[in-house]
Amino acid sequence: MAQEFVLDRFGIFPRSNMASFVRTSASVLPRLSVATRSVRLTSPQSVPASFALRALCAKAQVSTEERVIKAVNKYIALRTEELKNQEDPAPEKEQTLQALQQEVTVESKWKDLGFDDLDAVEVLLEVEEEFGLVIPDDESDAITSVSDTLAHLKRNNIE
Repeated sequence: MAQEFVLDRFGIFPRSNMASFVRTSASVLPRLSVATRSVRLTSPQSVPASFALRALCAKAQVSTEERVIKAVNKYIALRTEELKNQEDPAPEKEQTLQALQQEVTVESKWKDLGFDDLDAVEVLLEVEEEFGLVIPDDESDAITSVSDTLAHLKRNNIE
C-alpha cells in the first residue's frame, strides 16, 4: 500500500498530518488558495508511490487564452445589448444577433462572430484593457480571430 505525502515549501509531510496544517493555515491566511497536482511515481522496486504536490498560492492563475475569450465575451455582451436596444429594424440585425450567440473558442474568427471592422477594433480595445497594453494599428489590422490575438500576445511575450 502506497503512502501519500504532501510536498510544500516547509518539507515533505505524510498526508495524514496535512489536515491540521491546512486548518491552521486557513485561520492565519483566510484567503489562501490551494492548487493540487497529483504525480504517480514508481520506485526502483516497481512499487508505486503516490505523492501529492501542493502549491500554495494567493491567486489562481488564469490562462492567456481564457483572458482573451473573456474580453471577447465582454464585448459580445455589450454589442448584443446595444443591438437589442436599437430601434432601427435593420435587416442584418437578426443575423448579427444570431452570430453573436455562438460560443467563443480559440478557433473563432471575427467574421464568424458577426463582427464588422468597427467591431474588430472594439474587441481589440477590450483585449488591450484586459492585458493593460496597446496594440499598434498596423498590427491590429492583421488580427482577425481569437487565435491571431493569442499569437500576437505570444510574439510580444504577454501572458
